[in-house]
Order: sequence, then structure tokens, then C-alpha cells
Amino acid sequence: MKKRPLLRFCIGLLLAVLLFAPLSWILGDPVVNYRMPGGYRSISGRDSFGSVERHPAFSDFSEFILPWKDTANQLLTPGLSLDFVCRQNRTNTASIVDGLNFVASASLDEEIFYPIYTEEERAADPSLEETGLILIRGEPGKPVAVLTSGGAFTSVCLFLESFPVGNVLHQMGYTVAMPKYRVDPAFHFQTDDPAEREHAANADFSRAMTFLFENQQTLGIDMTDHSVWGFSAGGRTTWLWGLEDECGYAAHGLPAPAAMILVYSGWYDDARAGQYGAMPPCYFAWLPEDDVIGTENAAGIARMIEQLRTLGIPCEESTYHQAKHGFGEGRGTDAEGWIEKAVSFWETQR
Repeated sequence: MKKRPLLRFCIGLLLAVLLFAPLSWILGDPVVNYRMPGGYRSISGRDSFGSVERHPAFSDFSEFILPWKDTANQLLTPGLSLDFVCRQNRTNTASIVDGLNFVASASLDEEIFYPIYTEEERAADPSLEETGLILIRGEPGKPVAVLTSGGAFTSVCLFLESFPVGNVLHQMGYTVAMPKYRVDPAFHFQTDDPAEREHAANADFSRAMTFLFENQQTLGIDMTDHSVWGFSAGGRTTWLWGLEDECGYAAHGLPAPAAMILVYSGWYDDARAGQYGAMPPCYFAWLPEDDVIGTENAAGIARMIEQLRTLGIPCEESTYHQAKHGFGEGRGTDAEGWIEKAVSFWETQR
């Protein structure tokens, strides 16, 4: 009796794949013919997720495009259309497609992917192959925005958050850096302990920041007045970067960001009380009724904002009630325009 619900679920999932998968994938999809005379055609919402993974522009980091590494997603998601996946994640397909095309176009023009660990380090610890940094340069004189996507420390949803938000920021002239950190306990960690995954993400984020500072001249960037942006779990890592402990920028001998942008993230932590005095100026874009992080963590964001203001740290917030967790760029929701507000806050702090 217990096996029947699982069987029905599997059958339903298979039917969904057959119903929503683009015909090209069902028939074999030979690299979806992205190549065209003089370049490549644009990615569209009708393309299968698997075909996007195989886009020639993503060859250096194709394993980062599909963020969910569990068996079901590895088997089924590649056959689903981008439009279907976006609708399931309650996000705007056009925004996601624009973000993917932005990264693809940049990758075809110049090198944008960089390992943050050395070959020797990656050979000694294969889990480090799951890390890297996508860097897309903006206009000379414009500072760098470091965008850290979320995914509950079990995935890194670059295509949902960093790519579309990076697209908007790059159109405004900014350089965008998008780190990929380790998350998947099934492959690389000894236990399924969230604290272990958070620790690895923090280590990778700090390494990415160190890499950016140490290689400014080689990369052709200037980290003066940089900002760090974090979404959900990525925001947790970003938020820890501002503390007066081993996770923070000072412990790594690096300058403070001009601003920290925390998106549906950044809740107060009693275990770290008293370590908020060195926090950079903070901007929050969040959902008081967030149905993913829950009411307790949402209340924690409000408490964090109150604490920062009590400490005299510059802090602004925008709250939204119709957008959903994972809104990314916010297109098509009441959160549309939050990026411009965050940039205005950042520029004020420079």
C-alpha cells in the first residue's frame, strides 16, 4: 500500500516531462542547433534545461547551470523547458532568459570564468571543483558588485538570482562577480549537517573575495567601494562577511564593502550577539510573509534591521507583499525596481 503513492508520483512526473519537455529534447536534441552563421541564436523559454546546459558559451561552467544535484532533478529537469522550470519556481521566465543570454553573450566575447582554488588544492580536495567565479566586467570607473545566490545550502541558483540581477547591474555599468560555492552533501560532505554546508559556503565565499582582491590588476577590476549582494542562503553567507568573527572581512585582512545588499535574508542570530558593530551599511529587500524562510526568520530580519539602526549603522529596507521568495530581479512583481533602490543606497555609501 505504501508504494502506490510513490508510483503515482513517479508516473505523474514522467507525464509532466513528456507534456512540458520541448520536442527537440524528446527526439534527442543535437546541441539544439544554437550555432548560427556568425554566432549563436538566443536562448528562449522553450529551450530545454538540458540544452541550455550544453550551450557552447557555458562549456567552462556547464555543471553550474543546473543547481539541483539530487537524483530526481538530474534525471528529469534537463528535459523540462525553461518556462516550465521558471513557473515551478515562481519566477519570471523573461527575466531568467535575459539573464542566461547576458552571461552567454559575455562568455562568447571574453573569458569570464575563473577557478578560485589552485590546481594543487583542487587535486587534493575534489569537492573544490564545485567552486568558481563568473566575472563580467563593466564600465571603467564603475565598482564591483559581488552576487551570491541562494539555495538552502543544497544548491546555488545562479540562473534564478545572480544572472538576472547581474544583467540589470551590468546594464547600469557595474562589474558583476558571481561566486559558486560548495553545497551538495550527497557528494562531498560526511554528514547532512546544515552547519557543515554553511561552513563550506563561507570558506568558498571568503576565498572568492580574496581572489578578487589579490588579482585586481590581472582581472582588470578595481575593488574600491565594492558591494556584496546575497540572496536567501547566499545572503546568510554575505551577512556573516560583515561580522566581527572568523567569518568576517576583517578576519581575512580585507576592506569592508561599501554596502551589503541582503535579499530575503539577513536575520538576527542570538549566538552572534555583540558582533554587529563592524557591519557595513546594509540594504534589505525582503518579504514579511516569506513562506520559505518562515515567520520566525522573517521576524529575525526585522529584528536585525532594528539592531543595526540602534548601533547607528546606515540601513534601509524595502518590504514586499506580493512577490515570492526567490523573486530575483523582481520583474512582474511588486518587488520590481528594488535593484535601482539598492544601487542608490550603495552609491550614497561610496
